[in-house]
Amino acid sequence: MSMTCWGFPVPANDLNAAVVLLANHGLARDKLRQAVINAGGRIVLEAEPAQADAAQVLAAAPAAVVIALD
Repeated sequence: MSMTCWGFPVPANDLNAAVVLLANHGLARDKLRQAVINAGGRIVLEAEPAQADAAQVLAAAPAAVVIALD
């Protein structure tokens, strides 16, 4: 099944896409993690935004980065 974005067909989800999740511990992080998994993503790095550095993120080679700034 596909959706459209500006008239172009795109997959409804990118199964097994590598995702970096940067969020502080807590409910928001838990919900974001579950949303990524439900969308077919695979979390390759999970850390607090203040603790992660660019080298870690780049080494994980993600397709997407989700950041919660709360």
